[in-house]
Amino acid sequence: MQILGELTYGKQFEAKATRLAKLSLSRPRNSGPRWSVNKSSTDNARKVVLCGRTQLRRYSSTALHPAVVSLLRPFTAAMLCGPSLARDPDSHAVSPNQPKRAVSTAPQAQKREFDGTWMGANGYLAFFAHWLALTIAERPMTAHRQWLGLSQKPPASLKEGEAGPEKRPRASIKRRLLSGMGSSHRRFIPLESLEEQYAGNRKRRRLMYALRRHHTPGSYRGRFDAFTNEAFIFFQLVFDRCTPRRMRSHPPWFTCCYLALTFVTFAFMAGEYPAFIQGQQDRNITEVCADYSFGTGPDGLAAWVYRWNGCHRFEPSFMVLWGATYAPKIKDANQWWRWLSSILLADSFPHVAANAFLFACISLHVESRYGTRVTAFLVLIAGVGGNFFDASFRGVCPVIISAAGCTFGLVTLFTADFLLNFETVRYPAPRLVFTGIALVLFVLGATILGYPYRLTPVGGFLTALLPSLLFLPHAGSEVLEWMIAPLALITSIGFLIALPLYIYLVRFPHAQCGSLVL
Repeated sequence: MQILGELTYGKQFEAKATRLAKLSLSRPRNSGPRWSVNKSSTDNARKVVLCGRTQLRRYSSTALHPAVVSLLRPFTAAMLCGPSLARDPDSHAVSPNQPKRAVSTAPQAQKREFDGTWMGANGYLAFFAHWLALTIAERPMTAHRQWLGLSQKPPASLKEGEAGPEKRPRASIKRRLLSGMGSSHRRFIPLESLEEQYAGNRKRRRLMYALRRHHTPGSYRGRFDAFTNEAFIFFQLVFDRCTPRRMRSHPPWFTCCYLALTFVTFAFMAGEYPAFIQGQQDRNITEVCADYSFGTGPDGLAAWVYRWNGCHRFEPSFMVLWGATYAPKIKDANQWWRWLSSILLADSFPHVAANAFLFACISLHVESRYGTRVTAFLVLIAGVGGNFFDASFRGVCPVIISAAGCTFGLVTLFTADFLLNFETVRYPAPRLVFTGIALVLFVLGATILGYPYRLTPVGGFLTALLPSLLFLPHAGSEVLEWMIAPLALITSIGFLIALPLYIYLVRFPHAQCGSLVL
């Protein structure tokens, strides 16, 4: 396998590293776009490749695949060996006919230089300290570029008469349109002004082309071509309009209120549960918990936190009294509000705590970035859609609670925001660590203590999957962005309209429910 990896990957990447090293070592700092290659640059390039082999051999002693080792060889040569080689003045010789390049007077960021022993004991310690600092940095990518010298830190203070570094113009983003859509009377803008609004936006080139075709007579090749062009313009503008106007820190009002309602509801349920047990004489659980001392006051409420036995787990009939989804109650008493009230319920404290921890880690990030209205909308449709999905595929007789469906409805937007907008996320490493811990605790609680949510997390995730993508600043491609809106509309109709009709017209008339179960 090592011979195969060397023959397949090693030679071609080694040749590529040699060519890159020739170009980088023979080009002067302030020269024009031309360079000359001489014997000194070729020798230095060979030194880079040989040094890369030596450095990589230190790390390839572990169980690494030979193909992976060969792939890493040119990058190891460029990162660890390129800066450490001494450059001769002759290696920077250029043609006398080459025009001189204009030199800027603005302060330039100094590229980080290392000597040949920077990977010694102190070098490894500094390297480890740098990566440890990146895990708690507010902007890890920016801090890493500043450490490498690829970008310059902003000056702390400028004295009078000093000029700071020139600011680079911000990259155009798709939200430029919203500067003219803030007032209600300009909410619908004609296409002529849209073309002016999007002028110069590099992420909307396909939209600009579609707008120009719309204004040009005879540019369509047929009715289908005209329909697709107009549909592209419409759904692209829908995608732009759904993104929040302000992508900055929003106060997490909805997250705090939802978590407070969840814990307050659980506290009231725990306080009433002993009286409910004493009044139920025909239940099997009464034989076990009739003489059990639940306690009163703060001690009785604290017992629900650290005692995880069967008596500290709510009965399904008790959860129906507090608003869990149950088909006979919805069908006979027309209690349609149970589809919504069940998103606040849990059957035990470990479940409510694990779900609340995971919800807080995900929802705090989503709400701080996208606002309260977006978070509340996704949580509500995910919770209700999870109830409909569970009742459609598992049956309407089991008691349904969908607190976990609300949590998993935010997973798509949370994940997509990290993947597409990682550089703009504040403190990404701590957020990911806490979310991973919360997910592990949620899985452990569901595995060890039972899983009361059934199919509601799957239904909540699928219901909010495509609608949550509408709120992203971009999806990486204009073709994907205009397809998200119609697909989100189709899935929303399926989960929030088609499934309820199936439940009320097919499931409810033939439902014969016996004993209450979760």
